[in-house]
Amino acid sequence: MHRTQATLTTAIRLCAVFGTSPQELLAYLRGTSHDAVLEPRAPQQASEAILRECDVQDVLLLFRHQQSAGRALFLHLLHAVARMDAQHAISRLPDLPPPDAPDPVSSLQPQDIPYPSRSEDLLLDFYLQGGVLLRRDAGAYLKARRRRLDLALAALQETLFMSDSALSRWERGAIGRLKLPDVLALDTTFARGGEVLGMFWRASIF
Repeated sequence: MHRTQATLTTAIRLCAVFGTSPQELLAYLRGTSHDAVLEPRAPQQASEAILRECDVQDVLLLFRHQQSAGRALFLHLLHAVARMDAQHAISRLPDLPPPDAPDPVSSLQPQDIPYPSRSEDLLLDFYLQGGVLLRRDAGAYLKARRRRLDLALAALQETLFMSDSALSRWERGAIGRLKLPDVLALDTTFARGGEVLGMFWRASIF
């Protein structure tokens, strides 16, 4: 008899009802100590370039009620990200107008802003500092970990019971329905302390 596998979204909803964190769920499923799982931490000094859910909510709220202030905050966040990109020598944002320019955001087009390419360590730091993550970020971390471990996609098919094309979609963040057993299998194979589960968990919430 075929059984429908639980999705990550279902697990998120159940954990919300019972007040359980993804780290506690993972420790329970693995039968290990909760201390062995990496958890997001409160940074000693918050980095302005780490965008958190509250930052996104602030921008959206200001856009609804005071559009000019929302645009100014959005540009401030873009400048913070640009400074961090320059510091880490990663994908560069286009030249941004100064924050005090009249209507500074209207000249920016979505296609002019490249999606940043983050390193494995930087993505992990984003996660641990509570930054907003999308599925493509979690997938990029997955790909970086696989390469760090020198594992080919084809070699993982039997271990993970996934085709190499399915694994490639995970790495691009292009998976529609995230099955909990698949996320757990990927976490066991690639993660150091539950961060793969945590990243996809946060991306699904956001």
